[in-house]
Amino acid sequence: MKITLQAIQFVLKRSFLASPLLFIVYAGIQILLALTSILNIFIFKEIIDTANGLNSLFGLTLLMLISLRVALDIIDRVSSRFAEYIWFVWDTKQIFVNYTAFLKKLASFDFANFENPETHDLIWRAFNRFQWHIKYYLDTVMKFFSKLVELSASLIIFAFASPLSAFLIILTNVVSIYIRTVLGAQSFNIYKADSEIVRKFDYLHGMAVNRETLMELKQFQGFDFLKERLFALYRSFTGRQMRQYKKQWIWLTLVDMLPIGAIGIFLVTIMGKLQTGEMSTGVFVFLFTNIFVFSGALRQLSGDLGSLSSDGHFIHDAINFFAVKQTITFPTVSTSQKEELRKVLRNPTITLENVSFSY
Repeated sequence: MKITLQAIQFVLKRSFLASPLLFIVYAGIQILLALTSILNIFIFKEIIDTANGLNSLFGLTLLMLISLRVALDIIDRVSSRFAEYIWFVWDTKQIFVNYTAFLKKLASFDFANFENPETHDLIWRAFNRFQWHIKYYLDTVMKFFSKLVELSASLIIFAFASPLSAFLIILTNVVSIYIRTVLGAQSFNIYKADSEIVRKFDYLHGMAVNRETLMELKQFQGFDFLKERLFALYRSFTGRQMRQYKKQWIWLTLVDMLPIGAIGIFLVTIMGKLQTGEMSTGVFVFLFTNIFVFSGALRQLSGDLGSLSSDGHFIHDAINFFAVKQTITFPTVSTSQKEELRKVLRNPTITLENVSFSY
């Protein structure tokens, strides 16, 4: 979890530096879109109760409620399109800012850094992060927080209807999220262990399409050897990945059953209240529809959290890259020392001391 929080903080900071205004506007639109789904089902509940002869919460007529529902749909659609435009503009800015920072940091490395195989591997991985990983990680962070707002509002509705059911729903989903986090960390460890093998595979793959190496492969009949090496490397890093994915599939299927059971208990509870007349048809439809909003938000939130956890390790490559220190340090020269040095350079002298000759 610590690695995930550090990755989120790093990406949010880099994204904010790219364009503070666009960052704030985009985040605000995402929160607005998250709340519209709850408002929509609430207005739908008011429409049903008003159609059945009950008074609406704010005394609105049926026509006014339907008009409000249409207005929310228009706001949702316009906001979504505007957010896409802002995202495109921000993406253009962040690429320039992040690549500038990457190259500036790379230029500060000394030769010993470049000769270190681990540092060289880190540079390769960090460069790939700046190409596309940061912006997709930010997109996941934004979706995560917007769905968290939507999920929180949905849980408050559950708590008013049945506090016990709300507690069970939270508990079962915490267990699911924890298991996803653990599995995400295991996936990264496999990737990191195989990074050198993947680079070798990329190098051999480049030989198969490079004009100069193709001529040599043809001349020395090296295609069979190249094929064997490519397939051996490919099987090496995909074998462990396949075993990990099989393990994830089994565990994730099991943990997904827990929230379904908690929601089933909630449905039985509100069904009993409807049959005893403790709630209106509109309230029942509101709570029932809230389940779909909650399930959709939770599914998105769980997936986003799993991505944040697993991809957070990849973002840490960029964090570690900026944390690399020079192996050679130079002493700090004071202003007076600089002035003395300038005087010597303006009037250079050569002095030979303790010189002796022998024949």
